Amino acid sequence: MSTLNLPQLLQNCNLSELQLATLLFPSHKYPKLALRYLVQGSRELKEREIEILNSVLNCPLDFVKDCNSWKAGVNPSDVVFYKRDYKALYDSETNKAKLLHNGAVVGEVMLVAKTCTISEFLNTLNTLTASYEAQTLNHE
Repeated sequence: MSTLNLPQLLQNCNLSELQLATLLFPSHKYPKLALRYLVQGSRELKEREIEILNSVLNCPLDFVKDCNSWKAGVNPSDVVFYKRDYKALYDSETNKAKLLHNGAVVGEVMLVAKTCTISEFLNTLNTLTASYEAQTLNHE
């Protein structure tokens, strides 16, 4: 079961924990407690909560979930993914993504369609990362 990365989410959308809890659970008696259950993975997000997160973050929900160990954030112009010492920058206007390792560009990919799912995109990033690591090992 995947969990919500609350610190990253709060940082990305510039909300306090109480503000986010109130947005997600407006009629709940204890919204912060409900949010904690969600963060701990005690339950999955409901469709209405997903829609709220999407509208607040202005990006798909999987960007804030812990998907295949990639973490995500949103810059003004890019969606940014982090994994260990890798960083991937996705530009939605050009539909291109750059993979960086310790700040140096090590790969670039253009997504074929705007309908590419997040899991497909993360798999592409994993493939680029594995390819780069294999090349690095072969050159040492």
